[in-house]
Amino acid sequence: MDLRVARTRRHITAAFLELRAQKPLERITIKDLAARAEINKATFYLHFHDIYHLSDTVEQEIVSSVIDRIENPENLIFQPSQAIRELTCAYLAQKDRIDVVFSGEQRPHLVQRIDHSIRQSLYEKYPQWRDDRDKNIMLSYCIYGSYHAFMENRHYGVESVLPAICRISDAVKVLYEGN
Repeated sequence: MDLRVARTRRHITAAFLELRAQKPLERITIKDLAARAEINKATFYLHFHDIYHLSDTVEQEIVSSVIDRIENPENLIFQPSQAIRELTCAYLAQKDRIDVVFSGEQRPHLVQRIDHSIRQSLYEKYPQWRDDRDKNIMLSYCIYGSYHAFMENRHYGVESVLPAICRISDAVKVLYEGN
């Protein structure tokens, strides 16, 4: 990618994150964003169709950053506590951006996109899992359950909440294997 194009996209993204931290997506105008990014509106439209396309692009960048930190997503089945630890650390590494982009009504979209991305990757590697009820339940439990358990209890501190979630996940794995 051309350095000027990359720099312009970085300016647009930074301006978007600043504005998104101040107001809901629906209230961000291209005019305000272009002024903040120090570009003209035409330049914005060279890179994105509209504000929703920009938002979707930023969301996907965050999801990709989270997913890239998970070395072996199949460990959600084989070693859930390890995978959940990686997943939670990946969320924490993107915490500031996640809190801005996935705030309010957008919060459920993060875990949905993470789930979709992980499953897509796993189903490519293990196509037989697509129709495996138990594996899909375990994936849902680990992805959604660990995310919501962490988000609802993070006020207790990462160093106490994450080990508890991992212990519970290991116990669920034992029950899962018992079937």
